[in-house]
Amino acid sequence: MIFFNDEKIYFNCFDFLISDYDYRITYRNTKDGLHSSELILENDKKPKIKIGIENGYLDLYIFIDDEAWPLCMLYKFLHHDKIVRRKFGNSTIIKKYFKEVTKKYLDDVFEQFNLLDIQKLNCFYKEFPDYVFIWS
Repeated sequence: MIFFNDEKIYFNCFDFLISDYDYRITYRNTKDGLHSSELILENDKKPKIKIGIENGYLDLYIFIDDEAWPLCMLYKFLHHDKIVRRKFGNSTIIKKYFKEVTKKYLDDVFEQFNLLDIQKLNCFYKEFPDYVFIWS
């Protein structure tokens, strides 16, 4: 596989969700490696998380009700004026930024989770599509 050497970095970069946030992996589909993989992590007291890897891009989603929302879009909803890192697309960037940025966004989203609601998010992004914002 073309990404074989980087797979370990991708699949081990979110170990902190298990050690620091007490999540456990409840679903794993990694047969296509970095071309297309999905992991679901759950915690009894926090929202369900999905890790998605598509064509070498790593993204983290938080479930609100039964809808999975990208963490970056939830953070942007809470902080419209900040430049938010949107994608993690290679092993160098993942090693350098993923844990630090994801922890910052997760802590903030978890702290303000009661402000997140599907209708508010849909209305917000209908009025302000994600392409109108500056992303990192």
